[in-house]
Amino acid sequence: MRPRTAATALALLAAALPARAQLAHDTITADGRLREYYLALPAAPDGHPAPLVVFLHGGGGNARGAAWRYGFDARALAGGAIVVYPEGVNGHWADGRDHFHDADDVAFIRALLPRLAQRHRIDSARRFVAGHSNGGIMAFTLACRMPGVFAAVGTLGAALPVNDVARCANAKPVAVIAIHGTEDPLVPYDGGGARGLLLGADANAAFWAKIDGCAAAPDSTTLRSPSPDDPTFVRRIAYAHCASGRTVLLYAIVGGGHGWPGEKGPLPEAIVGPRSEALEASRLIWDFFAGK
Repeated sequence: MRPRTAATALALLAAALPARAQLAHDTITADGRLREYYLALPAAPDGHPAPLVVFLHGGGGNARGAAWRYGFDARALAGGAIVVYPEGVNGHWADGRDHFHDADDVAFIRALLPRLAQRHRIDSARRFVAGHSNGGIMAFTLACRMPGVFAAVGTLGAALPVNDVARCANAKPVAVIAIHGTEDPLVPYDGGGARGLLLGADANAAFWAKIDGCAAAPDSTTLRSPSPDDPTFVRRIAYAHCASGRTVLLYAIVGGGHGWPGEKGPLPEAIVGPRSEALEASRLIWDFFAGK
């Protein structure tokens, strides 16, 4: 029997997810192709330009499934942000590993941002991108190929493709928060990967810290899980004293797998590895963005 991949695992979950009726659906043409996206807006805008979060679903998933599964917009909308959930082609993003070639997703996001700015009051200094797995890898690719556009990147189970290291030569400083399980069977903590090589989690953090002009040696702090029944714990690796004023944080979930802590409908551990309650990923990433 063939091993299940991240794409297969997320596709199984996506098929069972209900629609999010409160999400506004729209389309845009990018690179000659009609693309879809869903938008979550604050119920009571305060009149100020709003932060924007581009949230990218995982491989095999979809935009509505990501909104339901991760509960990210509940955090972000309360903070006055607008959250956009773009839809990948065939459930995937052309994330820089040169494995998926179905669409030019950088062109999609390039077209989407001005569309949203025309229709909503968006703070151009507070645009953020977040994602899980294939979506998180795409988030790092966007930070490389759209330098200076995003103020911060937040990911889980993702790292920069080795292919994009050279393409990142013109990258601008960007704050980074990355969460990664040390026992992730789908996107290994130490790098590599069957669909194209990725940096390891530690090397990925060091890469962005160098771009941000941070101190060479990070500080490391061990955080215990809040659940007495949870054997996992978190090692927080922080690059500070950055010349750009940015911050790079890596939360290594020691003993954790590929799942999104705090998610609805988690997949079986046989697919994504050990579950962890050591942190709540959506809260952690949004709080990081909110501080920028």
